[in-house]
Amino acid sequence: MGFAKADSLFNNIFLSLHVRRGDWWLLPEFGSRLHLLRKNTSSDKAKEYIKEALAWLKTAGRIEELSVDVAIAEQEDGKTRLNAVISVTRPDNTDATFNLFIPLI
Repeated sequence: MGFAKADSLFNNIFLSLHVRRGDWWLLPEFGSRLHLLRKNTSSDKAKEYIKEALAWLKTAGRIEELSVDVAIAEQEDGKTRLNAVISVTRPDNTDATFNLFIPLI
């Protein structure tokens, strides 16, 4: 899949995950709570936050299916990072996969 085909959906996903929930004055329920995650967070909590932030895409008809795989890994430098693979199926049955990497405090 080329970037041109994914860029609108990619932007929707990127903004949904990187805007803090409640910070957008026009739609306070938009965004994610990923900024609340800490080093000792369970991958289940991270998956919950990602699905919560992207739920509107399904409601709006932008995607049909959403799958999230999450791993929390400690890197060689001692820092902890959330690695997420987000797979979506569009209404036209084409698939797209997005990778998300977030450092955890």
